[in-house]
Amino acid sequence: MRKILVVEDNDNSRVYMAVLLKSQGYEVLTANNGKQALDILEHNVPDLIISDIMMPVMNGYRLCREIKHSENLRQIPFLFYSATFVEAEDEKLALRLGADRFIVKPEKPEILLKIIQENIEKIKVDENKDINDIHDTEEILKLYDGSVSRKLEETVEKLRLERNAYQQSEQKLKEAEEIADIGHWDYNIITGTTLWSDQIYRIFGFRPGSCQACYRSFLKQIHPDDRKRVNQCFRNSLRKANLNELEHRLKLKDGTIKYVHSRLQTQFDDYGKPNYVMGILQNITSKKLNEIKIAEQRQKEIEMMKKMEESQKLETIGILAGGIAHDFNNILTGIIGFSQIGLMSLDDQKEIKNSFMEILQAGNRAKELVQQILKFSRQAEMKALPMSIKPILREIIKFMRASLPASIIIDSEISTEGFVMADPVQIHQIILNIITNAGQAISDNKGKIFIKLNREVVDKNYIDEHGLKLKPGNFIVIAVSDNGAGIPLEIKSRIFDPFFTTKHDSGGTGLGLSVVYGIVTKNHGDILVRSEINKGTTFVIFLPEFESNELEIKEEPIIDCKGNESLVIIDDEEQITKVLHSFLNHVVSKLLLSVIHQQHSII
Repeated sequence: MRKILVVEDNDNSRVYMAVLLKSQGYEVLTANNGKQALDILEHNVPDLIISDIMMPVMNGYRLCREIKHSENLRQIPFLFYSATFVEAEDEKLALRLGADRFIVKPEKPEILLKIIQENIEKIKVDENKDINDIHDTEEILKLYDGSVSRKLEETVEKLRLERNAYQQSEQKLKEAEEIADIGHWDYNIITGTTLWSDQIYRIFGFRPGSCQACYRSFLKQIHPDDRKRVNQCFRNSLRKANLNELEHRLKLKDGTIKYVHSRLQTQFDDYGKPNYVMGILQNITSKKLNEIKIAEQRQKEIEMMKKMEESQKLETIGILAGGIAHDFNNILTGIIGFSQIGLMSLDDQKEIKNSFMEILQAGNRAKELVQQILKFSRQAEMKALPMSIKPILREIIKFMRASLPASIIIDSEISTEGFVMADPVQIHQIILNIITNAGQAISDNKGKIFIKLNREVVDKNYIDEHGLKLKPGNFIVIAVSDNGAGIPLEIKSRIFDPFFTTKHDSGGTGLGLSVVYGIVTKNHGDILVRSEINKGTTFVIFLPEFESNELEIKEEPIIDCKGNESLVIIDDEEQITKVLHSFLNHVVSKLLLSVIHQQHSII
């Protein structure tokens, strides 16, 4: 069996040659370099040597020279098989050293095997062939030095160009990462080392290289609320080679919040064990904040639409209520009018007279209620009149005790009549609204509402201390306190804003407190709010006190009725004309009753 020595420092090339030659029935010896080949040749003499040129320890040129200078080995055919030294000068040097063939990698297997076979079968007739050339050391070394120098220069130039290209590529990558605000990182599981790009440091708010790059440092930058989710994503990546990605927040050392998009993937070895993780981190804060802003704007638009719908509903209800109240007012005119006529007709019939009095009182109360409905529906003129808050407050307390849950206790302390110049309906509205809110703050829990009405002298120091928009003087103060949930500090300054509400589930419109504040300030007053979470809230309403000397009494001219005048009554309600007819019959002696219905006129 023919024996061939393969000298090659590249493992893949050496194994390939060994497999190829063995498939043809050759016995194969292998060496990693020229020195190892000489050691093998001391004990084994092959039929052919095939060698690379560029190798560590001893290259192929020197190996060929040593073999051709050896009396025992010089007749062994020597083939060069190189992918690095491929120039004509390289081949010339190889042949001058005594090589039999110079083959450039890669060569087709069948051609390579044919060359090997030809050289093995070649008979060396002249053992001293080219002996002079072989021993022409001066010229050979010159060729050798020139070839190696040229190859080193080429290699150095190639490495320089590759290094420059790499540096340029790395610089472009850094610039691209900075422009896109994206950084990359990798983690070597075997060595435990982590590398961050410069942009990763910048995204974290650090100067590049100013801190140790490691997974623990990475987790410290993650927002505490997102840290568990990010860590779970990393662990999932260690189980499967799938690409993992998620959006999360960073919380930097100065408190800055950033939004980032992370992508990572793990590489596994041939045994399925993870050995390397690489990923990218992109800063998407601007994009995310814009998305949040758009979403908030859309939500505001939706809420505004809902509030507009609620406002339209309230307007519709107001119009409907106003129409009903107007018709009901006409009915009440008949009830009250005939009650008054009945009272004027009765002298000594006390029991019947008392009954008429009750009817009249009920009718007057109904009349006041209709006036309130008309004012709420904006169909009655709001007039500021000298009035007492005390009776209105008592009426509201009585009403609220009946309407609120039995678990809520209402206590009051009323120490003054509370004279103010205001519209009674509006005063009724603001007190009712504040007490209703107090009941809702307590909700279904056990609680207490305390209402206080008193008179206070408010000076400039008190006004400045509490930031009130008042002029020093005497004020009627209505204080409504509850022990409910309290108002959070972050929304306390917004409770009087139009359409602001926290009662989304219960259908709040956000108009109640806004209207209350508008009424109070229109009457030259102000509202002070005190609140503590889980302790309760107190609304303190200041209204200027009305003093009696401010009231101007105007005398109305008295019309003297002689009893022989003629009157014309015009109304589209027949019942009203009848009431007036009956009433006037008691005070005048002559009456022309004219009833005009819609478009008919009789004079």
